[in-house]
Amino acid sequence: VMERVEAIAKSPIVPAGASDRQALRFRAFRCLRQLLTRIGEQRDLILWLDDLQWSDRDSAALLSELLAPPNPPRLLLIASHRLEAPGMPSEMNRALESSVGEEQVETIELTSLTAKHSIELARAVLPKSAPLATAEALATESGGNPFFTVMLAAHVVDNGVSLDEEITLDQVIEGLVHSLPTNARRLLITASLSHRQPLPLALASRAALLETGLSEALELLRSRHLLGTLTNEGGAIQIFHDRIRESLIASLDITEMQEVHARLARAHESSDSPDTEALAAH
Repeated sequence: VMERVEAIAKSPIVPAGASDRQALRFRAFRCLRQLLTRIGEQRDLILWLDDLQWSDRDSAALLSELLAPPNPPRLLLIASHRLEAPGMPSEMNRALESSVGEEQVETIELTSLTAKHSIELARAVLPKSAPLATAEALATESGGNPFFTVMLAAHVVDNGVSLDEEITLDQVIEGLVHSLPTNARRLLITASLSHRQPLPLALASRAALLETGLSEALELLRSRHLLGTLTNEGGAIQIFHDRIRESLIASLDITEMQEVHARLARAHESSDSPDTEALAAH
């Protein structure tokens, strides 16, 4: 990500000079803290950490180092996680409270859209002739999630679905996946089983057996809001929403899942810096 800054990309690579991985990690933590401190001295700085339901002890250790007194960086930290997931791990909560104090932590619960607003959103996408009952059914099925409300309504419009037909989110996601070309579907399934973390694109393409057509598959999945990239260069990918991942995995048979896990394991094993935790999981 930092290589998107021209001055950093063109700077010479200096050997780390530390063989101890723990010492090297500590130096990296301190360097990031210094970087954030300097930015915070020049302008307002907001640091947003998303999907913290997947964070771990290493994430908490980094957060503790960034925010620890004295003189931590001047910033607003936004830490977000899914309500329906297990929540932010206890290590992250302790890191926040021990570093900045409980009085400086504000919790804001972003609940689902109200039924009224979900229905209004569905009706904005559906044909004007659609009965109110259709919008109400879609709003209920989406659980008040605006992204899924739009996805369900768009499915009705794009596929000429009968307005009297019962539609479930799992059916819509499964239909989207099965309508994909082979390369795109294979890449999406690979990302869905990627040990719940961003997956380097080069590794994903090897695991998905994509010798050609990677850019086309990636662009199609992004345009349909099934897959997202983490940098402008598309250096890593992840499923657009965990609900898509869950529905997709539930639709796979055990044989296909085993094959994808095996390909991911081999791809990790053959990489220059194998992710041993991911390798063990697969």
